[in-house]
Amino acid sequence: MNISSESISLIKKAYKLVYKKGYRLEDAINKLVLLSEESDDKFLDIFIKSIQSSSRGILR
Repeated sequence: MNISSESISLIKKAYKLVYKKGYRLEDAINKLVLLSEESDDKFLDIFIKSIQSSSRGILR
């Protein structure tokens, strides 16, 4: 499976939103959803769903 450079760039941006920018998780997810709507990238959707479906939260 090849991942495009655009998808990689989006995942990096998403990672920074969640882990580096200091947003509350809820706010970061909302920003990710907006980013996903703009880009329509399946890998970004997988990243978002994995965070949303986590029952134990994430470690930052």
